[in-house]
Amino acid sequence: MEPSANEIDWDSQPLGQVSDAKLAEELGVSIAVVVYNRRNRNIAAAFDRRQRFDIDWDAQPLGQVSDAELARSLGVSQTTVRNQRMKRKIPLFDKYAKYR
Repeated sequence: MEPSANEIDWDSQPLGQVSDAKLAEELGVSIAVVVYNRRNRNIAAAFDRRQRFDIDWDAQPLGQVSDAELARSLGVSQTTVRNQRMKRKIPLFDKYAKYR
């Protein structure tokens, strides 16, 4: 059984030394959890261009959640998400659409 995010000693993890995605996979937690803990310690992300190519963009909820929210969960920039959404001609997420 994988440890919960609260049971992990984040100060002993290689935050910023390996990609958030790789560390998340090794620890059995989401990328968002790694990003949250790295940012809370003011540690810059490791530069890993391969991380962007490992994402199956067609399987992501583009336009179903905000670009910012999806970017945080994937550990990429909001611009990267926006570019992928626009490339597929998917409209921007509208959080008020369900009220219209």
